[in-house]
Amino acid sequence: MLSENLLYFWCYIINFRHKFNNFIQIGIFSIQGNALKTADLLRADGIIPTVLEQSSQGRTFWRIIVGPAMTSDERSALLAKVKELGFADAYYVTN
Repeated sequence: MLSENLLYFWCYIINFRHKFNNFIQIGIFSIQGNALKTADLLRADGIIPTVLEQSSQGRTFWRIIVGPAMTSDERSALLAKVKELGFADAYYVTN
C-alpha cells in the first residue's frame, strides 16, 4: 500500500510540474546551421540550450528551448536574460 501511495504521489508531482511553463522557446529555425549558431551564442552567455529537430507537414525545422526553470524567479530571470541577448520573441512553453 505504501508503494502505491508513493507512486500516486510522484505522478501527482510530475503532472503538477508540467502544468507550469518551465521552458522558454528561443526560436524555430528552418536552417540547421542557424539554429546551431544560435545555440552556440546562448552557451557563450552561460545559457544551456536544447536544439530539437522536429518536422511538420513534411518540413524539418529546429526548435531551440532553454530550461527547465523550476521557480517563478528562475523563469523570470531566464526570460529576461534571453530577451536581453536579443531574443525579444522568446516565450514560455511547457515542453
